[in-house]
Amino acid sequence: MRICIRIWICSAALLIAAPAAGWEHQVSERGAKLSWKTTQLTWRVDGTIPGGDDAVVDAAVHQWTRPGCSRLTLVRRAGGRIVIRHVPAEKWTRRRGLAAWTDVRSSGLRGRILSVEILLNGHHRFSTAPRTPPDTVDLASTITHELGHALGFAHSRVADAVMHAGIRPGEQRRTLHTDDVAAVCAVYGVSRSRLPR
Repeated sequence: MRICIRIWICSAALLIAAPAAGWEHQVSERGAKLSWKTTQLTWRVDGTIPGGDDAVVDAAVHQWTRPGCSRLTLVRRAGGRIVIRHVPAEKWTRRRGLAAWTDVRSSGLRGRILSVEILLNGHHRFSTAPRTPPDTVDLASTITHELGHALGFAHSRVADAVMHAGIRPGEQRRTLHTDDVAAVCAVYGVSRSRLPR
């Protein structure tokens, strides 16, 4: 009886002390949780990136493949299924205040992501500088965030997470927060052995 009570008390203490996850899945129009069927994904840049610095995109991609819990790989390839594109201001059709928009196409019933288009808003001035000037939007943070949507993650409730909604001019969130890592581990972790390599 004492052992049972001690186990219950310890279990209850762990539940109370454990931080709540802030990340959530994006869902399809039919309510299915979105994810890729495979952990080997391809991406490409269509056109030129603001500042012409593809190293910024490479660094953002690396953030999502870095967690050791994940078998996720993102390989740059012509014809990649994740497309990153800068849209000139006069052709931008989304809300002007958005720095970027990610369009995820999926099989709605099962939630399998088929392709993704990440659009960078030409109305905004993006920065690739190590310290983002206060009148610009950090390109690395923006692309890292939008890649999270490309992987099937919705906005996080954790304010410091890459996947937290919105970024202010001058702000940087280039490195995954533990909440972002938890999302990658949960959805694309090594325990998901049914996913083909």
